[in-house]
Amino acid sequence: MSRRKYPNNAALGAQLRAFRMAAGLTQREVARRVKVSPNTITHWEGGHRCPMILDLDAYLRVVGASITLGAPS
Repeated sequence: MSRRKYPNNAALGAQLRAFRMAAGLTQREVARRVKVSPNTITHWEGGHRCPMILDLDAYLRVVGASITLGAPS
């Protein structure tokens, strides 16, 4: 079974990884603070899964970042 990447998840994952790296944190450190497994962080950043909104909020707080969600045009 291969893991599929979904375009929106891949874009979000790349942005999450960039935020984490800019914060100088490892996946393990973020996982511990967000209270998820390191594998979960790997899946989010790899575009294989999308975090639930509360997990996304926790992740962004840990890395000191924010994103703006808007309605489609």
